[in-house]
This record gives sequence, C-alpha cells and structure tokens, in this order.
Amino acid sequence: MKNHLIISFIIISLLIVGCSNVNDINDANKVNKFAKEGSSTDIKQIKDTYSTENSELNYSIDLQVAKIYHNISSDQSSEATRIIGKIEEQEITAKELEIRALKHQASGSKNPYKNAWDDMKLNIYEQQLAKEYNINVDKIVQDNIDYTRKELEEDDKVNEIQKTLINAYGVSEDEYWNVIVFNGIKRLILHNTISEYLNTNNIKAIDVNSIKNEVSDSLYYSKIYKN
Repeated sequence: MKNHLIISFIIISLLIVGCSNVNDINDANKVNKFAKEGSSTDIKQIKDTYSTENSELNYSIDLQVAKIYHNISSDQSSEATRIIGKIEEQEITAKELEIRALKHQASGSKNPYKNAWDDMKLNIYEQQLAKEYNINVDKIVQDNIDYTRKELEEDDKVNEIQKTLINAYGVSEDEYWNVIVFNGIKRLILHNTISEYLNTNNIKAIDVNSIKNEVSDSLYYSKIYKN
C-alpha cells in the first residue's frame, strides 16, 4: 500500500498526539497543579530532543513522553478539563492542547503551544472539509494500521520495546492501536487527501491564519502567543 512505509516509521511518535480521554483516572493530587512548572504534567520537563543518530536517547525521550502523556490524559481536575478556547465553534480543553503540545516539545519546538494550536486549527478545519466533500479515509487508515501492526509484531525486539512504551502510556494494546494510533494516522492521511483534493479541483489551499478560533483563557493565550 502507498502509505505503509511511512506509517511504520511514525507509529511511536503518534502516541503523543492522540485522544486525551483514554484511560481517564481522577487524581486528587493533581488538582490546581495541572501543567504547572515542575508538576507531573509539565511538558517542559522534556529538555532533550529527538536525534537521528542516538537511538538510546530517543528511547529515553519516548519513555519520558509516555509518562507525561499518561499524567495529562488521566487528569480529571478542573484545571485540566477547563475550556481554554474554541476552534470553528469546537471547544478545546487545556489537556487537549497540552497533549498536542507534548509532541512539539519533544521535537525541540521553540513554541510548542503555538505549533499545537495551529495543528488543531488545521485538523478541525480539514474534518469539516471532509464532510463537505464526502471524503472518508477510515478504511485506508485501518488497512495501514493492520499492516503495520502485523509487521511490528513479527519483530520480537521491536514488539518488546513497543509493549514497554504502551505500558508507560497506561493504555491497553487495543486502545493504543484502535484509538491513539488510529486518530493520529487519520489526521496524517486526511491532511494528505484533503490537500490532494483541493489541488486536483483547483480549490484554494487552506490558510491556517484565516481559520476561526478564539483563545479565551488568559494563561493559555500567553502560552500560545508568547513574545
């Protein structure tokens, strides 16, 4: 299949861009500490960035990301679940943005929150276009996941590493593949499909800056639009 080769290389990184309501657990110790400096949900704990030459460093970062992802996604405090803004009338919570910003922090972004917010703007707008143009990529996504899962599971060493990471994320293997990986892969394939559709039909490309959005939370406004 067309996308199988690239999918195999991005599976692990997609763990950190998935659905924030997996394995929700209420932890009273996190109340009023969500995303604060030095807390278990602080993405700034990640100081290193992924390397093209150091696999041991990358694995160490993967494990750190996994733990923070789990802490964020399982936090049900009012701080974590509060609405911080809207994109195309869709409400966005603090924990949703933190999870998306986590990927960019681990990749060395200088402004992970702005990058994450722009990603979410694009993703949500592309979902609207998919409905308008009757585009459905679910089968392509599932075919890619089935293929990749089979390939990875046949390699004992890779399979062992992957299971360790999945455990660190605090989800089952089925939740990992059917929710987190599915949603992450879908965003990628939908983006490529929408871009190709617009180009083929001579429709103007998406201008991220023109997508309707509002950041109503003062703390996250400063994080996104920091000077």
